[in-house]
Amino acid sequence: MRYTKFYSTIALMLMCAVTFSQTAGDFSALDEYLQKLDDGDRIKGSVVVSSGGEAVYEWQAGSAWYNHGEERKTDSNTPLAIGSATKMMTSVMVLQMAEEGLLSLDQSLEGFFPNMPKAEKIQISDLLRHTSGLTNFTAEQEFLYWMHREKDRDEMLEWFESFDLVFEPGSEVAYSNTNYVLLGYILEDVAGLSFGKLLNDRISEPLGLENTFFTRDEVPGHLQSTSFIRTDWDWVPMVPEMDLNNAHAAGGVLSTGSDLNVFMNALFNGQLIGEESLQTMIDTREGFRYGVLETPFYHQLGYGHFGSLDEYHSFVAYYPDAGIEIAVLCNGLDKDFSRVLNKVLSNILEKGPKTEPSVSISINENELRLFTGSYYNLESGMELNITVEGGHLKISGSDGKSVYPVPVHDFLFEDQSLDTRFSFLFDGSGGVESLIIKNSGNIILLDRIAVPGS
Repeated sequence: MRYTKFYSTIALMLMCAVTFSQTAGDFSALDEYLQKLDDGDRIKGSVVVSSGGEAVYEWQAGSAWYNHGEERKTDSNTPLAIGSATKMMTSVMVLQMAEEGLLSLDQSLEGFFPNMPKAEKIQISDLLRHTSGLTNFTAEQEFLYWMHREKDRDEMLEWFESFDLVFEPGSEVAYSNTNYVLLGYILEDVAGLSFGKLLNDRISEPLGLENTFFTRDEVPGHLQSTSFIRTDWDWVPMVPEMDLNNAHAAGGVLSTGSDLNVFMNALFNGQLIGEESLQTMIDTREGFRYGVLETPFYHQLGYGHFGSLDEYHSFVAYYPDAGIEIAVLCNGLDKDFSRVLNKVLSNILEKGPKTEPSVSISINENELRLFTGSYYNLESGMELNITVEGGHLKISGSDGKSVYPVPVHDFLFEDQSLDTRFSFLFDGSGGVESLIIKNSGNIILLDRIAVPGS
């Protein structure tokens, strides 16, 4: 189909229409949507919505664990692997130690791991914000061969030391799980305690998180969970699963939606780190600041993180204007996670009145290139191409017509003349996965087309 006008497709070819009629305490629309997924046997996991850390909506479905005919259903106490959402907790503990004078964010890696490539040029702050240039170990083909068995710290460090830098430290931004594994090791060295002990002492115990653990080794037997793969016949447990000791501080935590929402509320209300540290943590101008991503949805700007590990998917975020925390955890999903998440958010976050014109911010060309590529909506056939031209993001339709939206937040762009917003969703590895276009209360989701070999 050809488009006579670029934006006419937004009104004519909708993936779904979002009314944002949800009122506080009324989650019937969300419940109906999730129940349909459960009735169709398409989801295993939980969704928890909280306000001030107190759950106002909880939903669980599916199996937490299955073995030779024995099954245990998921409930509110079932901890699931949260993958990269672990990075928020790691970052908090680094900032806590910086506030206490136990370490400094400008310390170089040389003082901890002198054999790492260009260790003298890589600072702790580079690890936190993914500007170290260190290769992402989980993207290496070798990782696939041994991810299911634990490698000890010496083995991991020896492997990391063999990597070549992908860019000069501090010059670019590239998501790397290697950064956060090293941060975990640094925390252990500075404190003389295991990461699991630090997590318990600094976060879980002070906040009363009863079902948050570091690796499966610490999870009691009656709370163990697994992830599931949907086959043509039925769900089957994923075996073997990744050894979470290898993910360490980059993705080794298991938790529940309720615990995660308590954590998010505490983080943004001064219970874990000071105001200055928090502002440093959420200053996401470079895309990935200190373990936190911006999670914009329509006029709501949130902060949180995604996670993806084995067949686990997670999304944890705090939306300050709405005053709510949201945790979506799945250990089995026969549907695209970004589409489920989009539907969940659309049934929780109210549209509200039209806001005043947003104040634009400046994003340099290197940061803008994070969003470039082709995006496609299967239902409508709508395809867009995003490039950078003259220091601006350029969004072009198949008819050649283009717009140049201005950035109003790091992952949120706006064209005020058309009352249209473009927001980007990220996958668990920090790459852009989808584009959401919102116009006059309507919404369309386009998936980013993967480039072979990328």
